[in-house]
Amino acid sequence: CGAAVVMDAKNGKIRAMVSKPWYDADNVAQALDSENSPLINRVLCAYNVGSVFKPLIAAVALENGLGTYKHNCTGSIVNGGLTFKCNRLAGHGELDLKEAISKSCNTYFYTLAGKIGAQSIHEAASNLWFGRALDLSGGIASNKGNLPELYTLQNSSSTLINLSIGQGELLLSPVAIANLYTAIVNGGVYRMPTVVEGFEQNGVYTKAEDNLSVEA
Repeated sequence: CGAAVVMDAKNGKIRAMVSKPWYDADNVAQALDSENSPLINRVLCAYNVGSVFKPLIAAVALENGLGTYKHNCTGSIVNGGLTFKCNRLAGHGELDLKEAISKSCNTYFYTLAGKIGAQSIHEAASNLWFGRALDLSGGIASNKGNLPELYTLQNSSSTLINLSIGQGELLLSPVAIANLYTAIVNGGVYRMPTVVEGFEQNGVYTKAEDNLSVEA
């Protein structure tokens, strides 16, 4: 099972969506009983997204003057009596931000999120519409997923730690994650996604205007 979305970073237009497994349009009844639920469009569903969320933390760090932050990864950190492990149990050693992204070091982002603080991270995620449904066109919308409340992030360090690597209570759709990366490509400008290219009425075609752009 899986999903893929192709989006034009310049204007937020979704060019392709693929959800697997698919179904036979000539035998929809068979799909109703399939244990893999092929009638569900997985592009629009919300999931734990994992490390693809880390660039958001990196962007907020840069905005808050923490772009030169370095961390010595030993393979885990302990917080509140709980152990949070890295993806490399032997540790990565000392890393800067660029190396932490390339090696996807979990402990770097655990500690970086703590230095940034919950409010800045939550504000950036909210500006990207995380935790809200995305209306792609009339009747087609992504699942809103879940963005932990600011109060929870401020009062639960473990929730913030898990959020820093896209885990825990965070749930996002593939469309929402694609929007994160289009904002990065566009230098921080976010465009609302859409599947509408244009409209035809009485044989006359009108191209749809580009969607709203905002500073993420």
